Amino acid sequence: MNKFILGIKLKNNGELDINVILWDKRFLYNANCIKKNNFHDFFSSSNFMIFSFGEGYIERNELVLPELDIYKPNYKLSYTFDNDEDRYNYLKQLYICLKEWGKYWNDLLHDQEIVHNENIIVNGEFWIM
Repeated sequence: MNKFILGIKLKNNGELDINVILWDKRFLYNANCIKKNNFHDFFSSSNFMIFSFGEGYIERNELVLPELDIYKPNYKLSYTFDNDEDRYNYLKQLYICLKEWGKYWNDLLHDQEIVHNENIIVNGEFWIM
């Protein structure tokens, strides 16, 4: 089973669209869950952070996914960087963070059903794990 499928679209003037085509719902914040610690965040070694909150957004060192009750397949997040270099650096850090997330997330969730996998398949505009 895929953990995520992202559609990465580079637009003019530093604009970036990330379509969250699929994100495993076990990794999204569930405001209706009574369990403690259901706020799943992940910090990479490069200080990039992925977590789920509200409607989601993109910031310089963060990918914030929507909460479980808001998320729908093909959920679109957009951000305009100051220049193409900043956008490139963001995508590079996102890629590194996603690889680390895929490798270490199982330890954080203690879920034996989730397979360690740090391989991201990049096929055109799609990133798949």
